[in-house]
Amino acid sequence: MSSSALYALVITLVATLLRLALDPLLGLGVPFISFFPAVMIAAVLGGALAGLLTLLLCAVMAAFFWFPSLRALQPDGAAMASVAAFLVFGSVLIGVALMVRVLLRTVIEAEERSRVLAHEMKHRIGNTLAVVQALVRQTRRSAHSLEEFDAVFTERIAALARAQDVVSGNPNLPTELRQLLAGVLRPFGTERFSLSGPTAGISADTAMSLALLVHELATNALKYGALSVPAGRVELSWRLGEGRIDLGWQERDGPPVTVPERAGFGSKLLKTAFAADMGETTILYEPDGVRCAIALPAASPAAKADLVAGFVARA
Repeated sequence: MSSSALYALVITLVATLLRLALDPLLGLGVPFISFFPAVMIAAVLGGALAGLLTLLLCAVMAAFFWFPSLRALQPDGAAMASVAAFLVFGSVLIGVALMVRVLLRTVIEAEERSRVLAHEMKHRIGNTLAVVQALVRQTRRSAHSLEEFDAVFTERIAALARAQDVVSGNPNLPTELRQLLAGVLRPFGTERFSLSGPTAGISADTAMSLALLVHELATNALKYGALSVPAGRVELSWRLGEGRIDLGWQERDGPPVTVPERAGFGSKLLKTAFAADMGETTILYEPDGVRCAIALPAASPAAKADLVAGFVARA
């Protein structure tokens, strides 16, 4: 037996027993007094089918117990009109009940979304605070003066903020890769960068990691690489694989490249931005330009990753 039929049987039985209990007071009068609310309740709880089944069963019960002419199969006009009126107004009640049902479902879904959003905000705030703490710690280790610390830390926080602006623009969707890269690279002059690749989405947490990673690459290119000379440029291209994105960074027409003698925060970040099972980064200091290959997971609308909280600490 379907749930709709079960709703109809149980609610009709309760309504009939209630009306029979009122029989000493009402007699044959007001036969549908308990059946109208029964139809409403059945439609709210079980939907349209439960409401319609309850309406028909209630009409049969009322005709059997409180309309002797119908029970004797000798219907009169008054009895037929009463039953017909019950069916008409009961159908209207079902329509009202369905609207109430939709409203209740909307309220429940909104409450659920609020809980999910609150959890997500707590998660993201915790991750962001962890990133900021790690940035302070790592920047302090690599800075030679308070002025250098202030400049580098301010730039990194700004990159994180730009990534957050992109992510918060579509909080329920994956972050669009091209939009994220354009936002992070804007302070370096977007005309120096070439972005090419299909539409691709990444999770919010992966976006934060990638934003800091790309910011470090651009900063190094501005100091020592292709962006340090007028003719230099950077090409970023990506392609989609099965559940992943392969992103390439290639500097061109810059000065000759040498491998850094000291591994600072940026160098460590390039190697440890992503967890081993979720993504990887490979950097090559080739003579004609720095090349970096980044592999990261593509996000579906429901995908969530938990990468940001510890990625800087691993650097």
